[in-house]
Amino acid sequence: MKRVCPICSGETRGEGSVLLARAAHSHLASRVDRVLQNAGIKHTRRDSIVTITAPNSSARGHVAKVLLMGLSPVERKLVQLGGGHLAHLFGGPDVDQYARIVETEWFDRALAEDEFSIYFQPIVDLKANRTFAYESLIRLEGDRLHNGADIVEAATMRGQVLEFDSYARIKAVQTAAKQQLPNTQLFVNFFPSAVYDPGPCMESMIAAVGQSGYRPQDIVFEILECDQITNVEHTRNICQFFRRQGFRYALDDLGAGTNGVDMIEMLQPDYVKIDKSIIWNLSQPVQRSLLDRAVALAARAGAAVIAEGIETPQMATAVKNLGIHMMQGYFFGKPNPVMRDELNLAGAADLKTLAQVMQIPQESPEPAGEPTSSSQLELVPVSSASSRRTPS
Repeated sequence: MKRVCPICSGETRGEGSVLLARAAHSHLASRVDRVLQNAGIKHTRRDSIVTITAPNSSARGHVAKVLLMGLSPVERKLVQLGGGHLAHLFGGPDVDQYARIVETEWFDRALAEDEFSIYFQPIVDLKANRTFAYESLIRLEGDRLHNGADIVEAATMRGQVLEFDSYARIKAVQTAAKQQLPNTQLFVNFFPSAVYDPGPCMESMIAAVGQSGYRPQDIVFEILECDQITNVEHTRNICQFFRRQGFRYALDDLGAGTNGVDMIEMLQPDYVKIDKSIIWNLSQPVQRSLLDRAVALAARAGAAVIAEGIETPQMATAVKNLGIHMMQGYFFGKPNPVMRDELNLAGAADLKTLAQVMQIPQESPEPAGEPTSSSQLELVPVSSASSRRTPS
């Protein structure tokens, strides 16, 4: 009969008379030693491995209960419990990983106290000369600004990706609803691995959208790390659920890995976002070939293409000349707590170039030192008419 270890959630094997507890660090092994001593459980310790006498299932259950009660949540994650002999030990984190887990204790506090913030970055359509969507991005402000990569790494390290992914999605919709601009779409990131069953997992998200004022078709779920998808059928089921509910979905960072482009045909997205690693290296044959293939597959699937990482007017011009007119990047606006087209233009030369790229009349820039108004470039919110599934 299979038994699941309540410490590491791994299957224990064998009917031996001992349990082996392996700690990630010698100091933690000493703590396990003390917890067992206080409970009167017979054991011995050598370095980071504690050998515990547990002659039957009842004794093993008692040991697990003592460790669960005596160790903190972080400590429990750093103790691996196996039965029988060393071959049955489950691999534990190394010292460096242990240090990183300890260093990310800020994550638990921020999640418990709802301290995370949502920033928004505009996505523009140069063909329509408008901003049609905003991507929501998670941030944590404090002694330093933690960006999305920092936060996701901490969530992964601490085994809380599922809880965090649901929290971040709902917070994005609730935050955007307070300043929602008419006829704009909201791009929301999610990890397919964090949605074990789209029905129950997305129930709270669907409720949040219903209360927000957004229509389902205004919400676009960005599939993160699409090049690392191992269970394509599971991801396809999630996408089909989104579509049945009226939502849209996008493949994010296409080209950052080796398998992402293949996901276009497999998942049939509404949008394909080309990673900046390709956009920044269009002169390289390999990157250009990946881009051409992605654009061709997207056209076949009826998906709109968005170029990420646009930071200069030259990059915007180059991408537009390739027939891609949807773009996102610092040139059009940095992530900001407020939904706005914060165009980062250095001066008249950039404004002139952007006007040429967008093929709209050039207007005089604001005086030096003043932010350039988005209205000068007619980047006003509008619903996207480029997606095949956009309602009239």
